[in-house]
This record gives sequence, structure tokens and C-alpha cells, in this order.
Amino acid sequence: MTGRFLAVSGIGPESIREAAQEPGFLAGVLEFFMGDEALLLSYCENAGLRPTMMAAARFALAGDPADYV
Repeated sequence: MTGRFLAVSGIGPESIREAAQEPGFLAGVLEFFMGDEALLLSYCENAGLRPTMMAAARFALAGDPADYV
């Protein structure tokens, strides 16, 4: 999963710590999960979270994706 996240985000393994300090990083991580329903559901089940909580957190951090169009 980490390798796929790095590939999709374009972040190299050597710069992930630096990237994690950027304001939009956590929203990007949540976008990654939201973009793959099977991954999202698996993570939420293991973490004891409802998928709607992930969506709400993403919205709180980044706002409505429709605003970017």
C-alpha cells in the first residue's frame, strides 16, 4: 500500500517525511483511501472507523472537491 501511495502521489521514499509536513499531505492521504473503495473499507474495518468518518475528515481538511473544478 505504501508503495502504491508513493507512486500515485509522486513522492519519493526519501522525501516522505518532508512531504508529511506540508499542509495538504493528510488530505492527500485521505484522498488516496477515498479513491479505492476496497482499500477504504478494509482500512476502516481494521481501524474500527466508519467510512463516512474518513470522508468527513477529508472534507474538513480539503473542502468540497467540486470547488476545484
